[in-house]
Amino acid sequence: MSALKDLPVDLRVVVVLRYYADLSEREIAIAIGRKQGTVKSRLHEARRRLALHPALRSETSRRSTSTEEVTG
Repeated sequence: MSALKDLPVDLRVVVVLRYYADLSEREIAIAIGRKQGTVKSRLHEARRRLALHPALRSETSRRSTSTEEVTG
């Protein structure tokens, strides 16, 4: 959750609407009064930042390690 809180508000809003409220990109664009392309680029940037966030990187590496132990 801290990773989401660390996102700038404009990126956090589209993530919450997309993945928590399950809105389409078109619906988000209407809701926030922006073009659909803006929503797409904000989602892309938010996913990029979340992938690099230290809290999520350590969680991801723990999962891949445990998967390797099971399959290895």
